[in-house]
Order: sequence, then structure tokens, then C-alpha cells
Amino acid sequence: MRQFLRRWSQRLSQNGSDPPNAATAGSSDGRVVRAPDYLFREVRRPQLVDRAIAFLRSDNPLARRAKKAVQTLLRAEAPAWPIYRALATERFARQLVVRNVKRAFYHQPILRTMCVQAGERLMLDPGTGMPVVYGIDMILGDGVHLSGRSTFAGALRNDGRRPRLVVGDETYLGHRLILSADDEIVIGSHVHVADDVYICGYDAHPMDPIARRSQPGPVDYTGASRIVIEDDVWICQGAIILKGVHIGKGAVIGAHAVVTKDVPAGAIAAGNPAKVIGRVGESAEPPAAPAATAAAAAPTATAAAVAAPLSATG
Repeated sequence: MRQFLRRWSQRLSQNGSDPPNAATAGSSDGRVVRAPDYLFREVRRPQLVDRAIAFLRSDNPLARRAKKAVQTLLRAEAPAWPIYRALATERFARQLVVRNVKRAFYHQPILRTMCVQAGERLMLDPGTGMPVVYGIDMILGDGVHLSGRSTFAGALRNDGRRPRLVVGDETYLGHRLILSADDEIVIGSHVHVADDVYICGYDAHPMDPIARRSQPGPVDYTGASRIVIEDDVWICQGAIILKGVHIGKGAVIGAHAVVTKDVPAGAIAAGNPAKVIGRVGESAEPPAAPAATAAAAAPTATAAAVAAPLSATG
């Protein structure tokens, strides 16, 4: 492009339209348009920092010594004197006090106003801030522990009813939990929900690509998208619970499982899609070998035991 503009300016200068040093170009309607000056700006020379970096990267003994000295300077640190142990304790105590003061006098009272009902001994994890809550009615039981790094979202319904989240007593909701609903999500008591879990009771976007540009996802008014998680369920990290799922009492959902169907009480489900792989309380020991297999293996073991001394004496 630069060479083209220069050749064009030389032609114009030969015709007497512009001075020889002007940079011009022709437009579509035949007018002469002056090219921007930055197209012909001289390339800047390397500055002092660029020259220093180029020197350190060069292959000569002086540059290697200088590079070693710079690396030593950048990695320098003070000795781990006993005073730093006291400073570490002071830092931990100060952060603990500040985070709990913010939780008790700012974040947690605001969270209570965002809930329809919040029981006693509510605990918003100190230092995590405020969860994102919009479009959903939250009912929290006693002793609920949740993280401020969570999202609770509800779909916009046309029947005047808001989606609802009901959480039982002594339930723990982990960090970065995302929960969306268009009807209702019920989480029982003493449930443990680990970090990065997604409980999805709402599609959020339509399947049609054209409608997805401007329309929200379809809302299920039949109640089929309702999610129920009974008491004492353990949902491990990264699991995804899809709409319409019912998880029975005491069940365990494995890490990163995608639950698309109901899980019976006391079952252990894992995988994508999640399948029942065991029961809570079952022994993890491998099953014993059948008697016929053990009997067939016995002669082989006896022959090997007899052959070993013979080979050793030979």
C-alpha cells in the first residue's frame, strides 16, 4: 500500500498537480485526496529499554553475566525472620475480623431483605460478597450456609407467579453455585452441595436460532420442570442437575455428573448421563472369585510352586 501511494504521488508530481514531496491518492470521483501522514512516518528507533532487552538476549559473556545479575535482583527477598510469622498471624486475624464485620453489618442483612423468608443462624460465607439474586423467591431454613459467589435466577412468567427456591435446615450451598428455575426448586435439609454445581430448571434460551436472537426461553407452566432434592443428599463438585429431576433421600451424585433422570434414594449416580453405579453403604471390596475358578487356578499355582525350586537348582 505504501509503495502504491508513493508511485501515485510521483505520477502526480510529474504532472504538476502537487509538489514532489506530497503524498496524494486519487478518489473514486477523480478528485485528488491527500494521504495521511502516518503512512509515511519514519520507523522509530529502539528506545533505551528495547536496547537493554536486546543486549540481555544477545549471546556474549558480558550479556550473560548481566542477565544473571538482573535475575538475581528480581528474585531477591528478605530472610524469613520470626517477625514475618507474627505478620502472617496479624494479617489472617485482620482479614477474618474485616470479612466478618462486612458480613454481619452489610452483606447478610441485605441478603435477608432479598429473601421471602430466611431462618435463624443464616451464614453467608465471609469474604465472598453478595450472591446474585433476581426473579426468584427464596425461602431459606435455619442454619443455611451459602456463598456470595453464587447466582439464583428465575424466569419471567406470564401468570403473575414467580419461581421459588426452598432450602431446608442445615444445608450447605457451595461456591459458584448457579441455580435457575421457571417453577420451583426444593432442596431438603442437611444437603451438601459442593462448588461449581449447576442446578438448571430453566432452558433460558429457545432452541430456534432466529427466536434466540430476541426472545427468552420457553416457560413450562405444567410443573414438569420442578426439581426436588431430598434430605441428606450429597452433590459433588461440578455436577449438573437438569430440570424435572427428583433425587431421593441420602443419594450421592458424583463429580461432574449430568443428572437427566430421577435418582433413587440411597443411590450413587455418576457419569454423563448419570447412571446408578452403586448404593450408599455397600462394600467397595471386589467380589470373591467363584469356586470353580478358584479350583481351576489351584493346579496351576501348585505346578508353578514345584517348578520354581527345580529351576533354581538347575
